[in-house]
Amino acid sequence: MNENHPRYFAAQNTTKGFYSYFTEIFDPDRLSRIFIIKGGPGTGKSGIMRSVAALAEEAGEKVERYYCSSDPNSLDGIILPESGSAILDGTSPHTRDPIYPGAVDRIINTGAYWDISALMKHKSEILSLIREGKRQYKRAYGFLNAAGEILLEMQRIASKNLNVEKIDEQIRRLGNKIFQNKEEGLQTIRAISTFNSSGLSRQPGSINSSKKVWLIRDAYNIAPIFLEKLSQYAQSEKQSFIYCPSCLYPDKPDALFFSHSGAAFIPECDEYTDLIKGKEIHILNMHRFISEGEIRSNRQKMKFGKRCVDSLFIGATEAFSEAADTHAKLEKIYTSAMDFTGVNLEIRKIVQEILR
Repeated sequence: MNENHPRYFAAQNTTKGFYSYFTEIFDPDRLSRIFIIKGGPGTGKSGIMRSVAALAEEAGEKVERYYCSSDPNSLDGIILPESGSAILDGTSPHTRDPIYPGAVDRIINTGAYWDISALMKHKSEILSLIREGKRQYKRAYGFLNAAGEILLEMQRIASKNLNVEKIDEQIRRLGNKIFQNKEEGLQTIRAISTFNSSGLSRQPGSINSSKKVWLIRDAYNIAPIFLEKLSQYAQSEKQSFIYCPSCLYPDKPDALFFSHSGAAFIPECDEYTDLIKGKEIHILNMHRFISEGEIRSNRQKMKFGKRCVDSLFIGATEAFSEAADTHAKLEKIYTSAMDFTGVNLEIRKIVQEILR
């Protein structure tokens, strides 16, 4: 895998539930060929995408990878921008059917290689596991929703005496440094954060291709407000950028990428430490925009809120972990009933068409 190629999530598990970005990412009006894979868990959908991505990179093609919001080791889709081709998982919870059947969209049915008689022997177990997985996800989203309400209250307290003028001035200075002339003014939505069995999980997005990185240091949940104002200013200045929705505050960003100027605004976190080595680094401390007196007078509330949120995140992580174990059991059943010789033939067909 080429580490410099973009990596995102195709959807998010958030404090407001499940958010899918398949419509924005796999747009049939922008892509020339879309292969939609249908089939159950463990039937080789992610494997098809990994194989095609690796072969495309060997042939010198750029590959954008979009990972599963619940399993960052599994692909939900890939895009080969130079050929305008995409492959995606078209099954629940982000079910996708052809929009332009045949002309753009084609279906790959890995279910065609099932041994139905073998699956029928496990019918009651399959039904039980699917129902149990739904209950586990519902419980995880319950924990996240409760955490989200507390986070919003903490943000409200911290921003009560927010110095908006100071934020606006900082954003204007940043615009003078990074905004480019003759931009198209396009805002592209891509996700780099989600919750899953590992807790809050991140992908690098376009960090590797960025030259200048602004690390956002944020102890009081002010960054989403700052980044939203920066994105609005960028839109008013007709700038093109990638808007990465936050899984904590889904209606606001937690990262922005300005590809033309090579500028990235990302959270300061351990996951990105190695990725930003050798780049031009700037620190944006959100503390400077908050009234110190407001923080001091509400310090105990903020500490209590953080403890509550941390506990709720642990509950969500455990529920997602249980759901992952349930999914693994389902995958084992379906994998044992698969003829992967047929799946490998599908891989060869796709590669021949895309890379010919």
